[in-house]
Amino acid sequence: MRDCLRLFLTMTVEHARDNPEWARLLYLEIWPSVLIQEARVRRSVDDFGRIIVAMLREGARRGEWPATLNPHRTATILMGSITHMLITWLLYRRPEDLSAAAGPMVDQLMGMLRPA
Repeated sequence: MRDCLRLFLTMTVEHARDNPEWARLLYLEIWPSVLIQEARVRRSVDDFGRIIVAMLREGARRGEWPATLNPHRTATILMGSITHMLITWLLYRRPEDLSAAAGPMVDQLMGMLRPA
């Protein structure tokens, strides 16, 4: 599950890099909007978190990290870190090489998930 989670986070960054207009709309307009509560797209946005929570639960079930790990709090940390990096890239083009920056960030985030 560790490799799946790493791939999911990395692919999230790569998709935003490859589709900057889509990323701008999602991360700067839709996600922070209070109007998302009533929008049909809310379910899709929420699925991002649900997928990560499900992976965290499965990894705990398999013994890849402690079962005491709070999947919702950990998903918030993972998603928040990736989202912040993407928003900074969209607004300021920092880091200049998003792909090169994503690897070390994902590695550091995955370091939170210590083996059980």
